[in-house]
Amino acid sequence: MTSMHIVVRIGASVGLALALAGVPFAPTPAAAQEVPHHELDPLWPKLPFGERWLTGGLGGMCVGPDDQVIILNRQNVVPADLDGARPAPPVIELDPEGNVVRGWGDPALIGDRLHDCHVEADGSVWIVAAGTGVVQKYSADGSELLLQVGETGKYDSSDGTRGGRPLNSDRAQFFLPASLDVDPQTGDIYVADGETAAGNFRIAVLDRDGKFLRQWPLHRAAGEDDITPLPHCLRVSNDGLVYVCDRQADRIQVFDRAGRFVRNIDVPFEPVTPRDAGRTGTRGTAVVLGFSPDPEQRLLYVLNQNRVMVEVLDRRSGEVLASFGGGPGRYRGQFTLPHGIGVDSAGNVYVAEQEGRRIQKFVPAPAARSAEQDAVPRTPWGHPDLQGVWDFRTITPLERPEELGDREFLTAEEAASLEQDVVERDSRLLDRAPERTAAGGNVDRRADGSPGFYNNFWLDTGTSTIGTRRTSLIVDPPNGRLPELTASAQERAAAQRAYAREHPADSWLDLDAGDRCLLGLNAGPPIVPAAYNQNLQVFQTPDHVMLLTEMVHTVRAVPLDGRPPLPEHIRQWSGDARGRWEGDTLVIETANFVDDRRWTTSNPMGALGSSKGLTLVERLTRIDADTLEYTFTVTDPEWWTGPWTASIPMRRSDAPLFEYACHEGNYSMPNMLGGARAAERAAAERP
Repeated sequence: MTSMHIVVRIGASVGLALALAGVPFAPTPAAAQEVPHHELDPLWPKLPFGERWLTGGLGGMCVGPDDQVIILNRQNVVPADLDGARPAPPVIELDPEGNVVRGWGDPALIGDRLHDCHVEADGSVWIVAAGTGVVQKYSADGSELLLQVGETGKYDSSDGTRGGRPLNSDRAQFFLPASLDVDPQTGDIYVADGETAAGNFRIAVLDRDGKFLRQWPLHRAAGEDDITPLPHCLRVSNDGLVYVCDRQADRIQVFDRAGRFVRNIDVPFEPVTPRDAGRTGTRGTAVVLGFSPDPEQRLLYVLNQNRVMVEVLDRRSGEVLASFGGGPGRYRGQFTLPHGIGVDSAGNVYVAEQEGRRIQKFVPAPAARSAEQDAVPRTPWGHPDLQGVWDFRTITPLERPEELGDREFLTAEEAASLEQDVVERDSRLLDRAPERTAAGGNVDRRADGSPGFYNNFWLDTGTSTIGTRRTSLIVDPPNGRLPELTASAQERAAAQRAYAREHPADSWLDLDAGDRCLLGLNAGPPIVPAAYNQNLQVFQTPDHVMLLTEMVHTVRAVPLDGRPPLPEHIRQWSGDARGRWEGDTLVIETANFVDDRRWTTSNPMGALGSSKGLTLVERLTRIDADTLEYTFTVTDPEWWTGPWTASIPMRRSDAPLFEYACHEGNYSMPNMLGGARAAERAAAERP
């Protein structure tokens, strides 16, 4: 899902500053702009990767004029991994399809801490190694060093060494350079010199032959002298503006070619967990950036290492239009210390990860909806209106069937065939002659063909797959299946099954939450399609959202007012939920679940539980007038070997919810307990 953020950071004073600088400023209102969406391309890059190459941290990347992708490999691999792979070269070129074209580079010549690159129109490649005092230009295939600016082994410091005091001299020698770009109009070379606080802190400009022209520092307003100047990235726009990542200030600074300060573009962020002085905000929100490929370069793509997301900004207004990426993590679409970004001519966005040691490609999502559908209703107080009844029936299973292997999607023909099979099955079972059956078994699935304890008449599972034709509701892990249980969870689940066999109904406490009318079998949380009554009704106020599921009329009131969570020892069947808005997405985080909850899933182990450490993050986004996207992530390290995420599109329904009088109609509870007592008496009376 894409989290939307509408945060206006640029006011009238900025417009005045731009006018004085001679820069046109005509921001487009957010409502009139097409908000970009990006989706992960899971098949890029192609495997095998080179000659069984293993990459270390990717310090940077760039995209060339032919959409070739250059990645910079720091080669810091895990030594034991080299038993099964070869170390990849420092510089790797990929074609647009993700195939390795070549790899090259002498680590001793290029230098350490590869950080940034730039590809010229003729294919030659500039390389910036942050641990050095030089920048270098190589031929397209890396076979020839065409130009080096700065003397090898020297630094622009008080004693010429890496341990000296930075000088920021008026010369073409550097001290821990971070980034480089070439002015597309003049050919001048712009270098952000100062990757860490130990090095320089300037923007140096050279002519195309590497001769020093001018320099300037990052801008500091009154009262900002305590902010460490750290120019971590640099890009030159088509209209001659120089965009520099002011990393320690969480912003981008814009200058003209002469170094005159134009404006700041703030990149906002709020931590997910409570602020901590030793951790919060230490990485920076503006680490590297790229421009959209349109001639006006309307968009800025900025790597926010605090949120570990890609922020999409309107370049003129500085407004944050969207975010994408799955946040911190090692699953597909997530990032582990992202450190490089590039955009090709088609608008595909590439993200290189230093700690994740990989590169991922995000493609622009197709415009699949009409303008009328995109007009999302809003409440009087401005939030998306999520209210109404939402139908989450689908025949798409939670887990991908094993026989489908790695297939993420069905073809249109396969989906239509499955849907027709369900329609024909429902019709066949509805017309089947009445028959008697013994208690037990499952719904219309007995081996002898008898209907089981319910017959199909009572069920309402829908007749359609989800719109994307995905083979499972689970979108992560990539195999579409639940993670394995931990060893301790397997032991606990086995003990629970053994106890249930010996003590099926000693008291009402032995029966599950559904039998006791405490939780609906599909109500969750999280909400998972099953059986019948698959409807959710949402109510909203400015400071609360209420979620009512038809099954067992489970109600959750979610405060949005920032109140603190309940103490850890207070536990509830539906947990303790707190909500917030991230742009147009409602995010609900829930913890403090009762320790012995159960879910029945397609997992062969059947009834599954959780530990007291379970946390749940749900995201509700109104995609259009008729669709509510519901995505959730379950994290329980004591129970599952990894987190898992599922996504369910819910459809708007005009039908009302009907009362599900579970307690009032729960004749099975006294009957089950009475039957168990009768069985005990009968056993006691047997000789």
